[in-house]
Amino acid sequence: MDDKKRYYYIFDDDDDVFMTSDTHFFHTNIIDYCKRPFESAEEMNERMIENWNSTVSKDSIVFHLGDFAWGGYGKWKEVRERLNGKIVLI
Repeated sequence: MDDKKRYYYIFDDDDDVFMTSDTHFFHTNIIDYCKRPFESAEEMNERMIENWNSTVSKDSIVFHLGDFAWGGYGKWKEVRERLNGKIVLI
């Protein structure tokens, strides 16, 4: 076996697994770029967190495929701590 670690996970039928991308938390300009219906990034963040948590349980597995948050690790951590699920950033 080579030096690379390999991780495999077999999902059970009762696992809730989600895939998403391009949330762009804290990204003010994405509102105009994508015509999102919000007046501010703060309003957008709050609504997306609310919608996420009403769909994703604490035990769900979420694969986020990119463009999670704008503004660096501090901002990422701030919003991540408020989201349900075991989030895998890809």
